[in-house]
Amino acid sequence: MQYRPHFAVSVNPSAAAGADGKTVYMAFIGIDQQEPENPDIFVAVSHDGGATFDPENTFRLEDSDLRLPSDATLRYQAMPSVAIDAMGGINLMWADTPAADDGPTDVTIRYARFNNTAALSGPASFIQSLTPMPFRLSSVFGIGRLQNDYHVLSASGCVLYAAYARTDPTNFDPHGGSIYVRRITIGTCATADVDGDSAVTSNDPNAFLAAFSTGSPLADVNMDDSVNSQDVVDFLAAYSAHAP
Repeated sequence: MQYRPHFAVSVNPSAAAGADGKTVYMAFIGIDQQEPENPDIFVAVSHDGGATFDPENTFRLEDSDLRLPSDATLRYQAMPSVAIDAMGGINLMWADTPAADDGPTDVTIRYARFNNTAALSGPASFIQSLTPMPFRLSSVFGIGRLQNDYHVLSASGCVLYAAYARTDPTNFDPHGGSIYVRRITIGTCATADVDGDSAVTSNDPNAFLAAFSTGSPLADVNMDDSVNSQDVVDFLAAYSAHAP
């Protein structure tokens, strides 16, 4: 949902830039003064290189926007990391836990993708848990303490790498977290934005033809490290799906 902020607190910032070099995405955890028990992920978008972030371009991701079918309760999110893929998709990773008053907390590391900025107004197009099972936090192994922070998500074209720390729930050692890395490949990743202006416009077919005729890497729209006839097929399909 679009959000006009009245934060009690905002922490854990993460930033990423779009392909145009002007669009900047800032993800962070915010706590609304009207809902002090419900921290959520917020994404603020700047279109002037980060000079300004307007309320009209600040989005609050509700629990329902980031919920798996198995989730039955209110969720807490912490420490988001944001990355932008070659299709302009907004990718997020965060620590997720059921809301609980006290006692041990089971945490999962989750990943979600939004197709574009407008999609931030609704549920994510894809959500998954990166950890095969929840891991336990104790009073000496809490979010932001010891080995359970500084996880990060990075993008290279249509491939994402998620790095995070977790304990072994079958052999719990509060001082012995391990580092894990997961590779995430965007399923349909041919891009029709050949000129790199973060939008599919009528200029892109000419840009593709010019790049293809010279064998330029810009024509490798499916990012298989080869410029060939499959790029023509994939460009036409991607352009038809996103044509202005």
